[in-house]
Amino acid sequence: MLPIRESFAVRSYEVDAFNELAVPALWGYLQESAGISADRLGFGVQRCLDAGFTWVLARQRLEIARAARFGETVEIETWPNSTERLAAHREFVVRCRGEEIARATSTWFLLELKTRRPVDPAAVLDSAFPRERGPSVLALPGGKIPALEAVELERPFAIRFADIDLNWHVNNVSYVQWLLEGVPKETWHERRPSAVDAQYVAECEWGGRILTRARATGGDRYLHSVAREADGKEIARGETEWVVR
Repeated sequence: MLPIRESFAVRSYEVDAFNELAVPALWGYLQESAGISADRLGFGVQRCLDAGFTWVLARQRLEIARAARFGETVEIETWPNSTERLAAHREFVVRCRGEEIARATSTWFLLELKTRRPVDPAAVLDSAFPRERGPSVLALPGGKIPALEAVELERPFAIRFADIDLNWHVNNVSYVQWLLEGVPKETWHERRPSAVDAQYVAECEWGGRILTRARATGGDRYLHSVAREADGKEIARGETEWVVR
């Protein structure tokens, strides 16, 4: 299936203290381009909502060769990569001034709103939905991201109105923001994320607080977990890799 290309001008409020495009902002670009692509191909968010379904991101891995900066324009090329059982796959290539600067691969589920259970996208959507899977731009590790057994750093956050999306649960970008808060100040100050692998375990709604937890696993790598403070329920997992700025 043919890819689409969308351009995003990097705004001043989307860069961090080091004038580099923040990973959650880039994550948002990916989400937006995925929505535009799906809409143009006939299975966008609004059409699915009208039919009683919605798309949710289950897992996404992003690898960043270099960070874009304020004033640059980022072009994202994306295309759906068919289904595997109930999972729908999507690929992304990110460019800046013609240079490839990042890649991402993602897995999505189509949920029935009444039951909040996944359904087969190819069975619910029309024949335009791609079925044969092509090659992925990134190798996504099989199985779940490992559980975080020992915690070295823990921070609490309140779930805000601003975290809630059209599906009335926490937007996937907020989870990434929380994951990246789980590193020491020295890591944030001296390094930038070069890879972020996020897995969404459970839905989370407004109210209450979450705990973001992390542990260094060596080689500038961290294992992450986000859990509800009230009952300890894990709602997301992640792995990150960091390189010197």
